[in-house]
Amino acid sequence: MGGSTVNVLKIEGGQEEVMLVADRCRVVIDRCLVPGYTSKDALTDLRKLISQLGLNADASFVARETPFCDPFELPEDHKAVETVARAAAKVLGRAPKITFHEGPCDSCILVNQGRTPTIEFGPLGGRLHQSDEFVDLESVKTTTAVYKEIIRTMLS
Repeated sequence: MGGSTVNVLKIEGGQEEVMLVADRCRVVIDRCLVPGYTSKDALTDLRKLISQLGLNADASFVARETPFCDPFELPEDHKAVETVARAAAKVLGRAPKITFHEGPCDSCILVNQGRTPTIEFGPLGGRLHQSDEFVDLESVKTTTAVYKEIIRTMLS
């Protein structure tokens, strides 16, 4: 599944006056975690690193607009996974590739806060969360056909 990611969102601190040593520095990071590595594990590891470096610092969670979500996974034999995989195979003419999504999305909230088993299936694209993010329009049509097949299967 790859590893967890670390994204430095902000670094702030110091003084604007000449010749003054900064009295503080604040670093805000965002972590995307993989299943088996929890938010508590990430905080513990960060605190260990601070200690190893001998820094006079601490690490804590900061309230944010969207809730923090621990990583999750569903086994491939889960009913929802099997339903979507069968529908996708019917439309695609081959079994879909089942992988791990490496970023936050609405499914994180559905699973962590709503306790609802969730999978993601969507169109192809690239450069997520960058200025030149894109989606392949032909794959949007294919994804729509898969959604229709999932709904048809669930209603029959």
